Amino acid sequence: MAEWEYGQEQEQPSADQLRRELGERQAAFVEALLSNGGNATQAAITAGYSEKTAASQASRMLKNAKVAAYRRARAREIYEAIGVTAESLALELEEIKRRCMMGREHLSWDPVAKEWVPDGTWLFDAKGAINAIRTQAELMGLDAPKKVEGSLKVRSIEDFLASLPDGRQF
Repeated sequence: MAEWEYGQEQEQPSADQLRRELGERQAAFVEALLSNGGNATQAAITAGYSEKTAASQASRMLKNAKVAAYRRARAREIYEAIGVTAESLALELEEIKRRCMMGREHLSWDPVAKEWVPDGTWLFDAKGAINAIRTQAELMGLDAPKKVEGSLKVRSIEDFLASLPDGRQF
């Protein structure tokens, strides 16, 4: 098995080991990509590709397994250097999820009182919470569903349970 084909459960080769598998412009592309905020076309230009072919070269390199492995290894080195760990990422995701799920009262303008007043509804960032939960699940190696199938017009918990495909009962 080649060094760039290692899975997550196997020992990861170092960035230096992976760097030896790349050409000069491929390595320069990765370094430029990591330092410029992820603009692949600009990274290809910085690495020495012509402006005319930079977009196609960038696309080709982003699909290259060796380039991708080196990019991951370099990103891992950079994150470790600034103190980002799996544990700190998990804590940050948990904080994002917690904040997204915190409800806040929705306010409506009361023209009589001439002020904003609670209208009895609450808001929370469902999309942000779902994305944080999905990312947490992926980091734990769980397969989070990408989309909900079937009708979302469930009237009661009994209807929901009856709608489950395998007929599970809780």
